[in-house]
Amino acid sequence: MIIALALMSRVLWPKELIGEQTTVLPQNTMIRSKRKVVCMLICACLHYVGCLIIHILSQFIGGLH
Repeated sequence: MIIALALMSRVLWPKELIGEQTTVLPQNTMIRSKRKVVCMLICACLHYVGCLIIHILSQFIGGLH
């Protein structure tokens, strides 16, 4: 999952503008929206990991009794 997130983030997080610099405004909007998608992917993965940790801890604590 980490590898997939890293690959998607690498593609979606551009370092420079695309093509000619005549249409800067739409490209800035596109870059900003791609970065929002990357942030959402990171938040979803963190949420998944948090739930997984809680599940593992509850299994561990339940197994002690």
